[in-house]
Amino acid sequence: MADVIQKPVTLQPPEVLAVPNAQLKMRTLVALTGRSRSTIYALIGKGEFPSPLRDGGSRCSRWLASDVSRWLDARAKAGTQPAEVE
Repeated sequence: MADVIQKPVTLQPPEVLAVPNAQLKMRTLVALTGRSRSTIYALIGKGEFPSPLRDGGSRCSRWLASDVSRWLDARAKAGTQPAEVE
């Protein structure tokens, strides 16, 4: 069996969320949200996650840190709200 050489995976540091105009990579989103790539794209399709920025003709997608940070904050608030009792 041939040896497979794998490229090391480097993630952006979590501190990048503190820079509002920072552009986040998909790998960073997966690490920050705990959601898979396919789940993130499904949420985008339903309008429940910020849309990516596109770099002209590039196949490259990036997300603004400020948009992702707001989404994370909203999810945290939604998870800590007491349930209404009828």
